[in-house]
Amino acid sequence: MGQARADYVAILDADDIAHPDRLAAEAAVLDQQSDTIIVGSHARFIDAEGRVTGTFTPDSEPQPC
Repeated sequence: MGQARADYVAILDADDIAHPDRLAAEAAVLDQQSDTIIVGSHARFIDAEGRVTGTFTPDSEPQPC
């Protein structure tokens, strides 16, 4: 695989569904906080029928690299 060349790179697995505003919200954080190098988000796990089966909530405090 080659290296991505862009201001920002977002990862989305083939079976994932992203909120329509996800990229704009993440880019806004990166634009406003120049010392931030990576962002993440909450997630809902869904089954084949679209039912929520679990959630993921990341730490809300910045973590040192």
